[in-house]
Amino acid sequence: MKHFSCLTFALALLVTPVSAQSIDDAVEAYNSGQYGTALEYARSLSNQGEARAQNMLGVLYKNGEGVEQDVPRAVAYFEAAVALGEARAMANLGTMLTEEFQGYPADPARARALLEQAMALGNVGAINSLGVWYEAGAGGEPDYTRALDLYRQAMALGNMDAARNIGALYGRGDGVTQDHERARAYYRIAADGGNAGAMDELGYLLQRGWGGPADLPAAMRFYERAGDLGDPEALYSLADIHFGGDEGVPADVPRAIRYYERAMDAGNGDAAYALGWIYEGGRGVPADLERALDYYWSGFDMGSADAAYVLGTMSRDGDLLPEDHVFARHMLEIALERDHDWAANELGNMWADGRGGPADPERAEALLRQGFAMGDSEAAISLANLLHIPGSTRHRPVEAMAFCIRGIAMAGSDVPAHYTETCDAIEAQLSSEDRAAALERSRQL
Repeated sequence: MKHFSCLTFALALLVTPVSAQSIDDAVEAYNSGQYGTALEYARSLSNQGEARAQNMLGVLYKNGEGVEQDVPRAVAYFEAAVALGEARAMANLGTMLTEEFQGYPADPARARALLEQAMALGNVGAINSLGVWYEAGAGGEPDYTRALDLYRQAMALGNMDAARNIGALYGRGDGVTQDHERARAYYRIAADGGNAGAMDELGYLLQRGWGGPADLPAAMRFYERAGDLGDPEALYSLADIHFGGDEGVPADVPRAIRYYERAMDAGNGDAAYALGWIYEGGRGVPADLERALDYYWSGFDMGSADAAYVLGTMSRDGDLLPEDHVFARHMLEIALERDHDWAANELGNMWADGRGGPADPERAEALLRQGFAMGDSEAAISLANLLHIPGSTRHRPVEAMAFCIRGIAMAGSDVPAHYTETCDAIEAQLSSEDRAAALERSRQL
């Protein structure tokens, strides 16, 4: 389920234009999307020692709005504004330092101090961000009780990110009894307050009938509202609905592509991957392999685990890319770092076979066990194969059969033929006592 807490970087400045190149003019330009103008005004005002302008420059450089993203430079602007006592900059910098951001290291202790300082100066966003700090376990273990208390404080003061975050806690059941009905209620409050992420989450619950009756038309309305506000997840959901069709919504590939493109433009790497998949297979459009590969690379650059995985397997197999086992391992490692469910199995098999480097059965087994723990039934069958190699130091046929049993169970009703072929071959070499032991071992895995 797609529930994620909000870390919001806000300007939170009143827009009351006075004279040219005042901070209010800079904020008005920012709010209207004229980032270049906002940058020009803010830089001029920053040179005059205007702390709010320095905070704005921090936001612009952090987000890459009107300028190439430069996180260290953003931090420098935030620090300058913090030194002048600017609460917004304290909240923004504290929020950013809670967790690693775009390669910039986290500093949880400093983050907490900054957020508490901003709270003391009356910054409501800092209350929500401190809740995120506790929820994320930035100081150690997550403290959902403290997080919920802070979210409620911020929500009472009108912060809709906090209302969304409460909905997420109830949706996941973190620190509270899971309750999708209450999650819906909080998401609706936040959505009514203009929070695009909450609109997307509410659409997700409505589409699936969690916390109340399923209502696809209502879900799509919330997705549309969120998409109009630039929410990439909502645009991706609309694309998926139109691509495959759903309850009264006919499949419409051209329309789906338009939504995927909008989602990609809004920063969703998985939408770029989806476009690559569509054009590679000629799914509803003429196949275009060059275009597909471009989309896959775009998705990879935007952080898509699926894109990293497919580029890795293409490099391994010489499909659209030159066969290069070293590079394939590299890409699959990245896919695994991005939590791709199947990458550990592919890597484990490459390490087992010595593709892209020397064979390392120990490393292979560790990766395959990781894939199994992630729920990949293929990894279970790969483990069975690895543990059943005659003469190998890892030859453990009872455990191999146990992984076979689990892999077939994980596959459900649609068991691939190679699963049964592998497992039948292993079982045929076991005694009745070993088969019973394997069954018992499978229950412990």
